[in-house]
Amino acid sequence: MNRLYMAYKLGMPLRNYRQLVQHNSAITFFTLNAEGLFTLEYLNTKLK
Repeated sequence: MNRLYMAYKLGMPLRNYRQLVQHNSAITFFTLNAEGLFTLEYLNTKLK
């Protein structure tokens, strides 16, 4: 579900949502402001 939502907000064709990879034990962080602006802050960042 996360990948589909991120693909939509990034303007990707939804059929390509599987191109966004989310690794286990990694952090993906995004923000969504009041105007609906989506910003992908981190994708697959590992904790130190």
